[in-house]
Amino acid sequence: MTTTAPPHDNDDRQVSFRWWSWVSHISQIFHDDGEGHDDARELASPNDAIGPPDAATGPPSPRDRLKSTYRSIIYEEDGGRPFAGGSHGEIWRARRRCPIIAGGQGGTKIVNVTKAYHSCDDGRDLIVKRLKIERGYFVLEAGLREVYFGELLAREVESSSLFTTYVDHFFREGTTNVAELWIVFENAGASLRSFLYTAVDAGGYMLFQHSAFWRRLRRGIAGGRRESHDEAVALFHPNHNIRPHDHVHEETRNPERGSTEGRALLREVLKQLITAVAFLHERGIVHRDIKPSNIMCKTTPATENGSIPRRIDAIRCLLGDFSSAWDDFSSRNLYVNGPSSKEQTDDYAPPEVFFGSSWIPFFSENPFSYDSWSIGVVALELLLGTPSVFSVDQRTTALLTYRLKKEGASSLDIQRALYLAALSQFCIFVPTESEGKSWPLRRGDPLYDVNFVKKKKCTLNDFHSALRARDPLGIGFGDDENALLHLVWRLLAWDPLERFSASEALDHPYFTAQSSHDLRFLPTKLPADAATVPGIHNALEHQTLDPKHDMSSDISTITEFLCPKCGKIFADHNSCQRHARTRKHAAFCTYDRTQLPPCLNAHSMLPTHPTSGYCDIQGRRKTIEDFHTVHLGPTHQFYGVFDGHLGNLASKYAASSFYTEIEEYLSNIDDRIRNQTSLVGWQEDVKTQIIQSFEDLHLGIIEAVASSPGGIMDESGTTATILYVTSLWLLLANVGDSRAVMSQWAVNEKGIEYITPMQLTMDHIASLDEERMQVQEKGGFVSESGGIDRVMGSLAVSRSLGDIKLAPFLSRTPHVIVMTNDEVLTECGKKRIPDDSLPCFIILASDGLWDVMNNQEVVDLAWQVIKGNKNGTAYQDAAEVLTQEAYVRGSSDNIGVCVVAIT
Repeated sequence: MTTTAPPHDNDDRQVSFRWWSWVSHISQIFHDDGEGHDDARELASPNDAIGPPDAATGPPSPRDRLKSTYRSIIYEEDGGRPFAGGSHGEIWRARRRCPIIAGGQGGTKIVNVTKAYHSCDDGRDLIVKRLKIERGYFVLEAGLREVYFGELLAREVESSSLFTTYVDHFFREGTTNVAELWIVFENAGASLRSFLYTAVDAGGYMLFQHSAFWRRLRRGIAGGRRESHDEAVALFHPNHNIRPHDHVHEETRNPERGSTEGRALLREVLKQLITAVAFLHERGIVHRDIKPSNIMCKTTPATENGSIPRRIDAIRCLLGDFSSAWDDFSSRNLYVNGPSSKEQTDDYAPPEVFFGSSWIPFFSENPFSYDSWSIGVVALELLLGTPSVFSVDQRTTALLTYRLKKEGASSLDIQRALYLAALSQFCIFVPTESEGKSWPLRRGDPLYDVNFVKKKKCTLNDFHSALRARDPLGIGFGDDENALLHLVWRLLAWDPLERFSASEALDHPYFTAQSSHDLRFLPTKLPADAATVPGIHNALEHQTLDPKHDMSSDISTITEFLCPKCGKIFADHNSCQRHARTRKHAAFCTYDRTQLPPCLNAHSMLPTHPTSGYCDIQGRRKTIEDFHTVHLGPTHQFYGVFDGHLGNLASKYAASSFYTEIEEYLSNIDDRIRNQTSLVGWQEDVKTQIIQSFEDLHLGIIEAVASSPGGIMDESGTTATILYVTSLWLLLANVGDSRAVMSQWAVNEKGIEYITPMQLTMDHIASLDEERMQVQEKGGFVSESGGIDRVMGSLAVSRSLGDIKLAPFLSRTPHVIVMTNDEVLTECGKKRIPDDSLPCFIILASDGLWDVMNNQEVVDLAWQVIKGNKNGTAYQDAAEVLTQEAYVRGSSDNIGVCVVAIT
């Protein structure tokens, strides 16, 4: 692997760029006090476009020289305003004026066309970029680097097919007497970011949702599986101003063609990007800012008014924006104080620049590894459809933040810890138990030894599981993409020396395999170095790479179920359970749980919360429609379980927004109780507010459905069960059939304590007489379908949020319980049995648990785990065991379980 820049002729690079003399002149203008930068140099004669100085007046002053380079006579901004930009610049569409002005004796002449790239061509499609150098000298340096690398690359014919084409640059004095630097490029098309996301106006601010192009790419790596309408899934970022679409996207009508096309498009985009980066690295250049907004693409047929064609025959992507780039010459001349974090985009920067005794621009032994990491992040963004690929689930965020705040960590400490947690979830960073390596930190740091490591090795299967858990479409990845996942994982290696180089990436089977058949069985044909990747020999077994096959095959791997008392082994779970209970040997059989699906959103390397735990798995469903919310605050805890149906937009929307809707109101109740003010009727007030909040949540879902592309989510709905707990009171509310039960302690006639369940929620199902009557009163009906009573023959629950088509016949009114802490203690039996060893706990779960276990079994199994746990992970372990037990018993749904201690 190449780790040092190849030799090159720095003198040749330096002398070629006459614009370099302008650094000194601009520096003088930039600093009116006369103090220029030490690195400002006078290396060449004035720019050709200015013309020779007048012999009578002498050479022009720097400011006059700046004015004279204003090429408004050559370039004209088009459109009246910039169409894009950021904190350091703005981008305009432009054209060449090619003006013809009066010459001597009535003749004409064209102004300033001395250079080849200044040739008059008013048919060229151009853009001009204004650098906001008034923001600081570092912005001027960034602009000069763009010009330097633009001219450097323009000298090589091959680069025209890899990079945006630099045309020209000029300085001018702005309207406020501030120097401006303008750079001219050929228009290379829209950014890849604009291909991936569609911007929508949300009443004064912009939201972004997945584009049709991204869905085409993503479906292409789902194995070409045809999706039915009832497996439609959500695009996040609801837009409240868009009404339901009255058309259907072509890729929805013909998903198989979209899948084939999407797979080819994805491979072509990545290959073009990596080829460009390999070209740079061969010349000793590190880009340092590879991201979708710096990758410009044009399609065939071309886009029209921002609309991407329904069929794309070809795509051409070019890498641009070299304002953060580095090579030996720029290091010595265009970074006054050296590269800094100002030039990097944190979301795409490798981990080595964040950790250590001080910030570094890249790993000095292998600077090119910086770009390899960025390419890997871009690939992840293409797979996941989000610019924040290294984020962790809400539970991990809540737990880690809670733990570190108690230890006095700063917000930066917490941010770094969450980043490392995300990398370890992706199996990119693996902490070890050896000294100084539990995190890449040292003793005394608040993050040092923040967790006790459970995972001993990291495999590609873990990487795949993390991708699947974050998949917004919930459709997994096809077998043909084994090679793609391996390539991305190697580009994202934690150790910069182990990271694939761009040239190695181009030689990877993902690009070199002759057919999809070769890729499908790639795990047995990996390059020789695959054997040296930790755990890869275990990870690349064929069956581990597709979640749709993983889930259905896991149960067959459990062939032994053990009676805990007599030790008799059974081949199936039911036989073991009958034996154990009939003979009163045990309530539950045991089995090897390591073969079962892991929790999607429980971080295996994170310290568990001492009084709560959550576990969810996809189960045997093809998509993930269940979502949850966990918030652990200093004064309260909030838990929500949202079981979606007919698409996951409703459940995802509810999980992401409900807490923020009710938190402000509920946070004031503690003060109301503590201060003994307005206590009369406070519980009824809370119930009224919660009922209204459920109605508001329903309306929010309806508006979100309206913005779903093609209206494919217009049937999405969700149940909801929430728990809000403080030291003074408790709230529990539910709509639908996601249930919550509380442990209840009693004493039998022999004086022995035993546990029973107290159901806190109502099952709102169509088969109940009261619920059936409610549907009928709204003008609907209940009929049997598949042996289950369903509203309008479709939905088994009688109360739900969303379900825009069935909403007229469904109720959104939740069942609400509000209890003081004393009332909770009374209900769970602690007033009668004041034994600290007998906790009160509540179990919230989706129907994936309750379909196969009754209330008594659930509290019995949870208590068996809790009382046998001595290492502080009791409630997390209980949640995991309940989830696995439901799966072993044959639950066919997504399964999500939350266990919370309340006393």
